[in-house]
Amino acid sequence: MSPIGILLDVSSDARLWREEIFGPIALIRGFDTTEQALGLANDSPFGLQGSVFTRDLAAMLRFAD
Repeated sequence: MSPIGILLDVSSDARLWREEIFGPIALIRGFDTTEQALGLANDSPFGLQGSVFTRDLAAMLRFAD
């Protein structure tokens, strides 16, 4: 089994952030505002995967919209 890579605070101009990764790697990045998080998530010409983990149902619905 291949090890899983978890990378923290990857710059948004890094190749890993901008292109699809074919491997068990997760990029994790914090944010200060919902708008900043959505901007980071949508800053790609590709339909890459993104996830939101929260206990706040209203916040989840805002992200889903």
